[in-house]
Amino acid sequence: MRQNIEYLEQIKQLELQNLDGLARSFCNMEIHTTSEIINSNEIKSNINEKEFKPEFYFKYAVIIIFTLVFIIMGISLKNNSVGEIIFAVCFIGIISFSIINYFITNKKVNFKMTINHKGIFVENNEFQWKNIYDTAILTRSKGKGYVDYLIIVLQNGEDLKYEKFNLSRFSAFHFGFFSYKLSRYIEYFKPKN
Repeated sequence: MRQNIEYLEQIKQLELQNLDGLARSFCNMEIHTTSEIINSNEIKSNINEKEFKPEFYFKYAVIIIFTLVFIIMGISLKNNSVGEIIFAVCFIGIISFSIINYFITNKKVNFKMTINHKGIFVENNEFQWKNIYDTAILTRSKGKGYVDYLIIVLQNGEDLKYEKFNLSRFSAFHFGFFSYKLSRYIEYFKPKN
């Protein structure tokens, strides 16, 4: 763990500033280094690489729901006029396109992540361990739930900058959820100083 953790508070304050006034008022946000989350190196097996992909049950659920909606629409519109049917099909089509676009093609939430002894690789971004100052998980309240973000703190000379990745499409049926599992693998592969 790094001696100076003031940068975590700076990241938290920057993220809060990026929210609008009302969201900032009601937002609960915490940030912890991955080493703080797990407290020890818990992976017992000897692995060379770990790959994480977003869970696809969201995509399948969306497809199943919209298939059912179209079937119900077909049954309920059987006795309606052509204009009403065209309007309903266009409306459902636009909503379907928007939701499918978000859940399936949005690269901000649908990306592959690989961690190994060289570094952390997120889609086309490569973060080598020698350039990584620290890693953390930012947890932010959103509605009635919360969203976790992977924070990769990079050292650029004297300055620290960070990259943030939304982890909402990843899941683990594991104590501590996905952020705990991810933290375990990051700490396993992170070089020991």
